[in-house]
Amino acid sequence: MKSLGQDSSATRTADQTTLAKFWGAAPIWNVWNEIAQGLAVSRHASLERTVTVFANLDLALADATIGLYDAKYHYLVWRPITAIRLGDTAGNPAITGDPTWNPLSVTAADPSYPGAHAAISQAAATVLSAFYGDHRQLTVSSDGDPALPGASAASRRRPARQRSVGSSPVSTP
Repeated sequence: MKSLGQDSSATRTADQTTLAKFWGAAPIWNVWNEIAQGLAVSRHASLERTVTVFANLDLALADATIGLYDAKYHYLVWRPITAIRLGDTAGNPAITGDPTWNPLSVTAADPSYPGAHAAISQAAATVLSAFYGDHRQLTVSSDGDPALPGASAASRRRPARQRSVGSSPVSTP
């Protein structure tokens, strides 16, 4: 975590850096709404079907957000930036803090666990897979940073897994 997540990491690959910046460039719910919009357009969905998909998607995103924030403030797990910088205060002499460490991207002010991107992405992937299936190629672009290339995935589950298994150097398991 410390090595991969550092702003000047020598161990993080170029692909890992691009993925981290991509998923951090725009609010995650916006990304999933853009994915839903692209699916509705590409599938020539009726207005009724499109409204149903968006209603289910955004209710699932709201439910996931409520649940994850309830859990975040129950467990109160430090963010990596806090743990790395304040490691000396953890009560474990084997941990050495590094007050000069900086992350690749901006760190949210809320507790780390559970990860918001992972919970929200799993909820969105579940809803979209229920409506459109799980085996469609999709490309996700970032309105948050147009300079970033789009991410391509063979299914809606892959972007959710990317966000939940720590491909972002600043996420936690």
